[in-house]
Amino acid sequence: MNLIRVYCETKEFDKAKKILSRAISEFQGTPEEVKVMLTQSDMNVKMGDVKGALAMLKKIKADNPSFVEAKKKQA
Repeated sequence: MNLIRVYCETKEFDKAKKILSRAISEFQGTPEEVKVMLTQSDMNVKMGDVKGALAMLKKIKADNPSFVEAKKKQA
């Protein structure tokens, strides 16, 4: 996730998207999936897609340990 954040900071979104795509498929159905979703929402914000970021954060359920972090990001 850190590499994705670095690419986003340097505005290399194509590279970030490639790594994010691999992370989505690799971590799907695991506890780490939510961390990928949080990273994806951060990337969406950096790319100017606030609606996409909010939609991603709304998918995180209340029983997830990262729920509070998702709500903070939504605010």
